[in-house]
Amino acid sequence: MFAVLVSFNYLFLHMLKGIESGVVASVRVLLIIISMALLATFWKKWKKIPVKELLIIALAGGLNFGLYSYTIATGLQETSATQGSIIFNTAPIFSMIFAVIFRLEKWSWPAFAGALVAIAGVVISTLGGMHHGSGSLSGDTLMIISAVLISFSSVLVSDISKKYHPAAFTALLAFFGLVVLIPFSFASIQSTPWASLGLNNYMMLAFVGVIGGAVVFGSYYKCISEVGASSAMVYTFFSVPLTIFYSIVFLGQGVHHLQIIGAVVVLAGAGWSIYQRNKNSAALAHPIHH
Repeated sequence: MFAVLVSFNYLFLHMLKGIESGVVASVRVLLIIISMALLATFWKKWKKIPVKELLIIALAGGLNFGLYSYTIATGLQETSATQGSIIFNTAPIFSMIFAVIFRLEKWSWPAFAGALVAIAGVVISTLGGMHHGSGSLSGDTLMIISAVLISFSSVLVSDISKKYHPAAFTALLAFFGLVVLIPFSFASIQSTPWASLGLNNYMMLAFVGVIGGAVVFGSYYKCISEVGASSAMVYTFFSVPLTIFYSIVFLGQGVHHLQIIGAVVVLAGAGWSIYQRNKNSAALAHPIHH
């Protein structure tokens, strides 16, 4: 179910290209805040947060729900939903790098080998998308940046997220993200012809904000608190074939054979990397004594 929601996110964010990306990102984050804040209040899940942790949450929220929301909205308007979903699945690779930098994990050469394979898959897929005319170098680059941003911010709060309810935690992160978004999207929000957007655009905005936003991110941070950032991202792997299917059915977009090959290479490399990381973590947690 998680992968289904994520794949529709890719599809609808791509289809909302008629609305300025900063506006899409801001509306999405605002809906996330409203939805999760209401749930946290109804369930009485708000807790006092120490200043040090609040500063970390503010940084992570600004990066994730602020910069990430903007780059993924812009990236998916410039490249295809299929290409975007393939590239975004390199996120576990970047989370591995940041986890090592923050000394949450030890370096693993087999995992790094998987990362290199995944990056090669991105190159193959990008070449296929550009040849097919369904991708763009700028859009693909923004998707890589969005993967880096969400990976960094997720690792940053991986320990803190265990202390708070996902609804309250997501609402707070989204609030700081909106603080980052508003300054450079306010003019576009004012100039957007809201009265003439049409029902379809409003329904897609509602989906990416409430269901594909609040529900997905709430579930994602719940997974992070239980299994870690990289393992939580495994569920997005299944979004790639679903996004390809939806793009063909709903948008009539074909897929270049290099994109298929690239997708397989990315998923194989990232999957191998995560397997090696989990294997390494298990070995550290349960050492064998001879």
